[in-house]
Amino acid sequence: MIDQSIMAKTFRHDIFVFGHNKGGRKDKEVVVLPDVYCSVDNCHYWSQGNVCKASQILVATDSWAEQASEAIDASSHMEVPTASADTCMETCCKTFVPEGSASVEVDGTTRK
Repeated sequence: MIDQSIMAKTFRHDIFVFGHNKGGRKDKEVVVLPDVYCSVDNCHYWSQGNVCKASQILVATDSWAEQASEAIDASSHMEVPTASADTCMETCCKTFVPEGSASVEVDGTTRK
């Protein structure tokens, strides 16, 4: 069983999770997360077919994101408080960077 806190802390398309089997030997489990689709075609990470090519993403509630700095992104995910949303309309992607922006290199997120 995968520790869900690990998943939340390291959201990436391919995650290597290390655990111990009954004999105490470390086992490696590869978790492949689903593709992320996005229709914002002026984002640096957008690709044909509405596929997000970001190596990591941060999704937050609109109420938190409205007051948060633009500099907060997936690399600073531990600073983001957990919150609940009632609908998808109350959430947003904090990984968005306009295509051609100098901000592309700021947070360590790469284009796959």
